[in-house]
Amino acid sequence: MTRRGAVAAALALALAGCGVLPQGPEALPPTFIPHVTPSASAGAHLVGGFSPVERQALRVRVRTCTGYGSGSAFAIDATHAVTNRHVVKGATDITLTGYDGTSYRVTSSVISTRADLALLTVKDELPNVTALAEGGPQVGDVVSIAGYPKGEELALTVGPFLALVPETLDDAPDYVYEIAAESHPGNSGSPVVNQAGEVVGVLYASDDVHTSYAVSLKTLNDFLDTIDDAKRNTSSCKAQG
Repeated sequence: MTRRGAVAAALALALAGCGVLPQGPEALPPTFIPHVTPSASAGAHLVGGFSPVERQALRVRVRTCTGYGSGSAFAIDATHAVTNRHVVKGATDITLTGYDGTSYRVTSSVISTRADLALLTVKDELPNVTALAEGGPQVGDVVSIAGYPKGEELALTVGPFLALVPETLDDAPDYVYEIAAESHPGNSGSPVVNQAGEVVGVLYASDDVHTSYAVSLKTLNDFLDTIDDAKRNTSSCKAQG
């Protein structure tokens, strides 16, 4: 069993429930397929107009005690997906949706106590598993970011890796990737992939214009290697009425 598959034994942790929940997003019709304009670099690897990188991206829909939100994710094996901690923290219900409109119910999740990362376990098998690269990008390497900005259409952006820079948005000291590529809220958790289609990082922030930031491959590997130390993702809802 691979390391990615072995995490299942450590993730038998159910999401906590709420008393009375606010109204969440409406369910997607079963035939819904997010619109996408295939990238020029997709070449001959299109399936239904979607490149391999685009097929790897998952939409995350989250319900909390007070509302709902969205983000992006990607599968690392048949039953587990990675996203950001800030996307799912405190969730009472999490649903993933693939590029073809297929939905996957998340049965449990854990969050990192150090980095902006979370691991989700799903009930049904996830297709389009994404391989992790052996090493991170070099300065100037072109990387791609596939996800669902603003929780809407699937989008793919491309740009060069600029530098490894200190983390400034979290209390935990770390170094993150700076990338010259556009991303927006809703892209959080998107896979950042190299030209071989392998994950080199996890997008978590941007200036909402032309610069994006990603959790590094090293930090992602550290999280997966120490998954037993991850924290159960729970809510603090109180029954109302």
